[in-house]
Amino acid sequence: MTEEVIEKTRANGHQEQVYQAHVNYDQASLAQADETFNHRLNSETIDWWRHQRLWEPVFKCLSHTKENSWLTVGDTYGSDAFQMQREGFKHVLPSSIDSLMLEQAKQRGLIDAYSVQNAEAITFEDNSFDYVLCREAYHHFPRPMIALYEMLRVAKKAVVLIEPQDPLIDHPAYIGSVPAGYEASANYVYTVSRRELTKVALGLNLHVLACRGMYDTYQDDIARSQAREDNPAFVKYREEIERCEQECSQNLRKHSYLLSIIYKERPADIRLEYFSNDWSVTFFPGNPYLPTV
Repeated sequence: MTEEVIEKTRANGHQEQVYQAHVNYDQASLAQADETFNHRLNSETIDWWRHQRLWEPVFKCLSHTKENSWLTVGDTYGSDAFQMQREGFKHVLPSSIDSLMLEQAKQRGLIDAYSVQNAEAITFEDNSFDYVLCREAYHHFPRPMIALYEMLRVAKKAVVLIEPQDPLIDHPAYIGSVPAGYEASANYVYTVSRRELTKVALGLNLHVLACRGMYDTYQDDIARSQAREDNPAFVKYREEIERCEQECSQNLRKHSYLLSIIYKERPADIRLEYFSNDWSVTFFPGNPYLPTV
C-alpha cells in the first residue's frame, strides 16, 4: 500500500526519495514500538506537557466542532487522533504515508481505523471532512505547499496547522543567517509564517485566517522525565518557557510555533467567541473580480 501511495506522486524530482526515507524511518522505529507508544501515552511526562500546551488553544477555540468530522494528516502514530478523541472529538480519522505505526496503534486499541495517505496527493474527494489537522508534520513534507492545497481541498470548513514558525518572516524577524535544517528522517524543516498563509488565503479567495504564536522548545534529555513541581528539571524548563513567552510578548523574541486556522467558511459562520485575545483573526475583503458567493 505504501508503494502505491508513493507511486501515485512520482514526478520529475527527488520528493519520492523523501517519501521513502520517511517509510524507512517508520520501519526502523517499529523495533521500539512498545517503548514509543508507552512514551506517547504517558501523560505525566514533560513531552506530554509540551504537546498538551500546544493543543490546548486549538481545543478551546474549536470546542464546538466535536461532532464534526476530522482528518489528521501526517499522524504517524495516530497520537493526534487519539488525543482528540480523549478531548471529546468523536469523528477523527488519522492518516500517514505509511501504515506500520498506525496499525500498531489500532492493535493497541488507540484508534479504530486509519488511512494511508500521502499529504501531497490525498485520495479523498473534495470536502470529504469538515476539518483537517496537521500537527508538526507539515515541516516534514518535501512539497508542503502542495500538501496544504490538498488539505484545503478535502476540508469543508477549515485546515488547522500547529507547526514551527519561520524565524525570518513576519515581525519580529530574526536578524542573521539561519542554517538549513534537516532532520534524521531526511526532510528539510519547512517552517510556516503568517505572511505565507495570508497569501494562500488571498489566492484562494478565502476570508478568514486565525493565528496564534507560542514558544516551545524540545529538550531530548528531559522529555521523558516527570512534569511535576518536585522535579527540578521540569520547574527549570517551565520557567524558561514562561520567560521566553514574556520576551515574545514584548517583541524581544519570536514565537517558535505558529498555530493557524485557515477557514473556508464565511465569516458569519465562524464562532469568534471561542477565541481568546492571544489569537489574531484577520478578515480579508475578498477578490473584487470574482462574484460574491
